[in-house]
Amino acid sequence: MGEPKSEGGMGFKELASFNDALLAKQTWRLLHNHDSLFYKVFKSRFFPNCSILEAKEGHGGSYAWRSILKGREVIWRGARWRVGDGENIKIWGDKWLPSLHTPTVHGSLTADLQDANVSSLINPITRQWKCMLLQNSFIAEEAELIQKIPVNRSNANDTLFWPYVQFDDSVCPLCSQHEETMLHALWSCLELALVWNDNNQWSFRSQMTFDNFPQLLQHVLESDCNGELFAIQAWTVWFWRNKVRTDPPGFPMNLVAQRTYEALMEYREAQQKSRSIRPSVRTDTRWSPPLDGWFKANFDAATSQEEGRAGIGVIWCDSKGLVMAFASQNIQLTSLVVEMEALAAIRAIELSSKLGFDKVVFEGDCQTIMNALIEPSQPFATYGLLIRDAQTLANRFSVVRFQYAGRESNKVAHNLARYACHITGYYVWMENVLVHCLNVYQADMP
Repeated sequence: MGEPKSEGGMGFKELASFNDALLAKQTWRLLHNHDSLFYKVFKSRFFPNCSILEAKEGHGGSYAWRSILKGREVIWRGARWRVGDGENIKIWGDKWLPSLHTPTVHGSLTADLQDANVSSLINPITRQWKCMLLQNSFIAEEAELIQKIPVNRSNANDTLFWPYVQFDDSVCPLCSQHEETMLHALWSCLELALVWNDNNQWSFRSQMTFDNFPQLLQHVLESDCNGELFAIQAWTVWFWRNKVRTDPPGFPMNLVAQRTYEALMEYREAQQKSRSIRPSVRTDTRWSPPLDGWFKANFDAATSQEEGRAGIGVIWCDSKGLVMAFASQNIQLTSLVVEMEALAAIRAIELSSKLGFDKVVFEGDCQTIMNALIEPSQPFATYGLLIRDAQTLANRFSVVRFQYAGRESNKVAHNLARYACHITGYYVWMENVLVHCLNVYQADMP
């Protein structure tokens, strides 16, 4: 009766697991909603001198309290730590590495780090990871993962977050382990390794994680990957998965890559024929200048799989469209594309203040980050502390605005970010238009 309807069952929930999930939600409320009456009553009665995470059952605990502690076990099994100041996270034992499959440290540690907190790995002055300590104390894979975690500048508290985003109740029929979200169905399902490992340009599949499919698509478009090939291969995977549910089941998985290349060739031939008979039409999506007295800072982040690094690009223009400054900076590649976009926003705000711009419109092409900057509403997202840093820096300005711009309106910043992937450190150029950006800048001028 508990089997999915697609497999001949009736789709009933497992009542024990369903009850555990409901109790875990109550524990989650006690962790994060400290203004509620529910929290205040239970806090004063059962854990007045600690948090819900350290609370003990005690002798006078009610049935409701014991049930909530049962839900806490579910939280411990699935929740992950988001690094703030690192004071509350144990290096050994806690789940804080940016990996769904191996979130804890498994390599052997030196004696002085066995019981240490993550804060001991962060330089308190520069708010950067102690790279030499990481390289000397952790295995290479774990040291690389740690360095991909962006360290916030505001020294915020560590927080627990839930890394699993559930879109519906369907379980992936291939692996029978995870929800069949779009990202899982087309990309991250372990059973699809045969498909995506066929081409080296998808090697980042085992190195980076994404919150959703749009983030993955954005990374592909910003990197050196073949966007056409990715789109068609994703469509072929979707087509193949649908065929698996039918009778006959269609072609085997090991032919997905071959069918992708065949479809790509067919698509390109059709495009060539279409161009020969159809006049080109240009959609006007160019950059637009800010109001008089304002400056506009366009920013973007990009990645280079060959370099294993990322880049940030920023361009400042006045109300006449004249360039005030350019900036390019090479940064550490993070595990999530959206985190790099947040770091780009922080750098754009910080440099705007240093350059003396006061009334500024900040424009980026990552809608997730721009929405978060306009209306911060995801405090427990992996990039939540970075958004807080950006908002703190933005308070230095007399007036500031954030707005989303499509990729076509953000070409110069993207060009600068791509350039930054291949340099060391960061550079700021005043007023003069860079040679490698000149054509893009002139095409975008209103």
